[in-house]
Amino acid sequence: MTVLTISGDVKLTVLTISGDVKLTVLTISGDVKLTVLTISGDVKLTVLTISGYVKPTVLTISGDVKLTVLTISGDVKLTVLTISGNVKLTVLTISGDVKLTVLTISGDVKLTVLTISGDVKMTVLTILGDVKLTVLTISGDVKLTVLTISGDVKLTVLTISGDVKLTVLTISGDVKLTVLTISGYVKLTVLTISGDVKLTVLTWPQAEVKQKKITRHRSLDNLNSASLSDTT
Repeated sequence: MTVLTISGDVKLTVLTISGDVKLTVLTISGDVKLTVLTISGDVKLTVLTISGYVKPTVLTISGDVKLTVLTISGDVKLTVLTISGNVKLTVLTISGDVKLTVLTISGDVKLTVLTISGDVKMTVLTILGDVKLTVLTISGDVKLTVLTISGDVKLTVLTISGDVKLTVLTISGDVKLTVLTISGYVKLTVLTISGDVKLTVLTWPQAEVKQKKITRHRSLDNLNSASLSDTT
């Protein structure tokens, strides 16, 4: 299904038991609201919009989910709930806040966000599956929260002018965090029971970095920073 509109809101609801879903929406000046509920089948959504709020919601039991959102001047709110299936989200936005929520029981999660002038807030909860998050932002705060029981976590954040707050809680799985920031406050919290932890923090010129708490059974592997004050 393909929807093209100039100056008008778009609201689509798709309910399917067995079958793939593919939606493409292109709009100028109008909000977009997409809701997809499926039991068995892959979901692929693509939204391109200029000046408008974008809100996709996907609920699926078995099937991969792929969402791509490109927007100029408009907030983006994505929600994905899946029991079994991989999730891949890509968001590119100029002037607009981004809020992503992913809840999955079994499946890998890959999120990529590129934004200019807008805050980013991401929450990922998964039981079985690896998590890979990449955020590149110019002028905007970044807040990432990842909770996982079994699975590796890899977070990469590159930001110019914006605070960064990362929280990772995991029971079994390696954690790798990389943060590069110019002019901004950095706060990292990592709690893990079993798994290696590697942190790399590079800040310039005098950004403040705080390692709030790191709890694990084995020693911390790496912690490199151009500017670091430990407040454990």
